[in-house]
Amino acid sequence: MSEKQHQEKYETSLHVDHVRPLHLGHGLKLGNAALLCNKCNASKGHTPLKELPVQDKLKLVVNANLFKVLYEGQFI
Repeated sequence: MSEKQHQEKYETSLHVDHVRPLHLGHGLKLGNAALLCNKCNASKGHTPLKELPVQDKLKLVVNANLFKVLYEGQFI
């Protein structure tokens, strides 16, 4: 689904989230970037990965790893 399709369907835009927070020294790099809707990104805020509920942590890690794999062209 494209960002435009996501926005039309869910009425919210997508944002790049740092899985491990930027303010703790973790940069925007493969494996640390995930696409989240505005609501999910805002609710996560600056919460460290280890403090997130297991389900949220799993979603972030899976999303970041998928983003990395797709970016590296392994499935393109």
